[in-house]
Amino acid sequence: MAILASPQAEPQKTEQAISLLRQAVECDPDNPVANDLTTLGAMYGRRKIGDRAQNIENAISYSQGALTLLDPEADSQSWGLAHGNLSLMYLERMQGDSKANLDLAFSHARDALKVLSMVEHPREWGFAQNNLGVAAMNSARADGRPSPWSSRHFVIVLTRSKEIRDEEVIGLAALNLARARMDQPFGGCENAERRFRRTERLLGLALSGLGNAATWRAQVLREQARLASLAGDEDLADSHLDTAMRVISADEAPLDFAKIASAMANRYMQRQMWLESAEVFERALDSMKRVRLDRISVSSKEDAIKSITNLNRWAAFSIARAGNTERAAQVLEEGRATALGDLASGEDIDIELICEIDPFLGSQLRRELESSKSAMSYDAWLHHNSESNRIRDELAARPGLQWVRGRNAVSDIETAATRDWPIMFVNPT
Repeated sequence: MAILASPQAEPQKTEQAISLLRQAVECDPDNPVANDLTTLGAMYGRRKIGDRAQNIENAISYSQGALTLLDPEADSQSWGLAHGNLSLMYLERMQGDSKANLDLAFSHARDALKVLSMVEHPREWGFAQNNLGVAAMNSARADGRPSPWSSRHFVIVLTRSKEIRDEEVIGLAALNLARARMDQPFGGCENAERRFRRTERLLGLALSGLGNAATWRAQVLREQARLASLAGDEDLADSHLDTAMRVISADEAPLDFAKIASAMANRYMQRQMWLESAEVFERALDSMKRVRLDRISVSSKEDAIKSITNLNRWAAFSIARAGNTERAAQVLEEGRATALGDLASGEDIDIELICEIDPFLGSQLRRELESSKSAMSYDAWLHHNSESNRIRDELAARPGLQWVRGRNAVSDIETAATRDWPIMFVNPT
């Protein structure tokens, strides 16, 4: 989907490009070159190494910096490319309000299309159309309403495929259009069979255009499984998901792998295949731990809580039915503890959400916050450094609280101490 991403670049080459571009920008920070900032933003957007959430923030920052220097009339292409990259980054952004990010993604894609023509910049034009459609589709999904008009952006790309001549752009449009069509109920429609076949052909087109990239191939296979299930062909759906789990690894794409594994485990669970369901759920849980360590998360706090607790709840159910009740209890507690730990560790602690998960802990935390009136100074924190380390070690040994000893948690504690902010340790278990 990347507006500036040519086919998959090697991570080492991307790192080298980022290093060289940063040197160029830092040599004369008062007079940066707009195209350097645009390219640097695109490179951070495609970067595979490091914290994904921070890479996206860097991509947004550099692309926004480029826009402050660009004149849409003097250099319309660079101006449009910067807007296109911002559109993609806001679609993938993991921080901030999810609705605001979608609105910004839509706005930047629309701005990109003001200057990027299909004739002169067919690839970039196609990606911007895709981004515009995805932003509209995801906004509709978030509101719980259908959005058939969002499909027109994907249809526009497909109808101009002969002029575009870019398999990746066409494959992405086909995948997105198939997703949009499957959002609409097929049952009871006079033309249901025709819609099934059209969607099937779209996914075949998507696979031919995106199949060389493992992550995209896995996503297409997941949608093919969804379509097969809608058609009642459960064996074919299983086959597609099984292939998808072998196409990508939890190391390279932990979030995608966790979603696919969860879908497969749920299918086993529906057929009461408890041993198989428990095994695949364990793989999904392990992948989600990597997701969390990478700070790759869903956009909103509410969605984060649902994804964590639902996965652990169903995994615990399957594991218990498979006969391992001790492990099931541990999985259930880890999910609750992780969810509560995330809530209690944020800048804005959502007491109401905590109370929904654990009323007793919520009331305790509410009283603690109301009674917290003083701050710990930096000198005092240094004096008690050994004690705080002991507390963190003890907390990190609890289920779901391993993050307390992580680099980000320690950095947050040090920052709070230097600014005389209150410091409070919460054990959600």
